[in-house]
Amino acid sequence: MRRHLLRAGQVANVLRSPRSDPHDWNSLENYVLVHEKRLAEHPLVVQETSLLQYVVQPKHHTLYDQFEVQGLIVCRNGLHLQVHKRGNMDRTPARRVRMYLYSYNAWFPGGHNVLRYDNQHVGEENLYHRHQFDPVTGEEVSLSLMQRHEFPVMHQILDELMLLFPPQL
Repeated sequence: MRRHLLRAGQVANVLRSPRSDPHDWNSLENYVLVHEKRLAEHPLVVQETSLLQYVVQPKHHTLYDQFEVQGLIVCRNGLHLQVHKRGNMDRTPARRVRMYLYSYNAWFPGGHNVLRYDNQHVGEENLYHRHQFDPVTGEEVSLSLMQRHEFPVMHQILDELMLLFPPQL
């Protein structure tokens, strides 16, 4: 495990990725490989009913094509996690991707949202949010703002959901 030296006033984020910006450019092949590996290995994910789709949409009059990841992850604790991410894919042979819009929304079917990470508020795409909701009433109980490099990646959100709502074994 990588450890970070903190200065006075800093808060340790135990879920933080060792990369300075885990959302920076990555090869398409590695990006998809990491997603699939993390999903296959995560103890919270029900493999048989979870599905992520990867979609490339050519954009002929721009520098980049559009790349989207969307789908539903069914969790062993009863939660569903809706994933929607959008990014750019360059047209070089490396076919690198860099995501810029994120939405991870967790809820119990038939119930309310319990957790959402996003940056999809129109006009505020550079503001990254963590919304936590009361699972009984659906009311937002906390809102945290963060920088892009602090925004968790998908498996870290799954880790958090497992801590908040442990699966019954």
